[in-house]
Amino acid sequence: MSRTFDSVQGVTYRMPRTADPATQQAMWRGAGDAWTWVSELLTATAVWGAIGFGLDRWLGTWPILFAIGAVMGHGAGIYMLFRRSSVMSARARTARAERAASMRNQLSR
Repeated sequence: MSRTFDSVQGVTYRMPRTADPATQQAMWRGAGDAWTWVSELLTATAVWGAIGFGLDRWLGTWPILFAIGAVMGHGAGIYMLFRRSSVMSARARTARAERAASMRNQLSR
């Protein structure tokens, strides 16, 4: 009595077995960008927090410099994300313009 999802009675559509390779690549590229953003934000916060922690231990001012370092790191991480997203949006605009020009050239032939 083994049935797959596609063979269930009453299902009016079938699930796709495979997706278009270009669609899969775009999906995984977007996931990679998201993980890059998360890791940059966490790393910046952790590194600056660790620097603040080290200075606090050295100067005996716990937790003032740790908190300042963590907040500065978080701010630096957000700044890096802003810069990365600006570069990505510029690349996307260029790619859209190139695709549009290519389509115009194909239509004019």
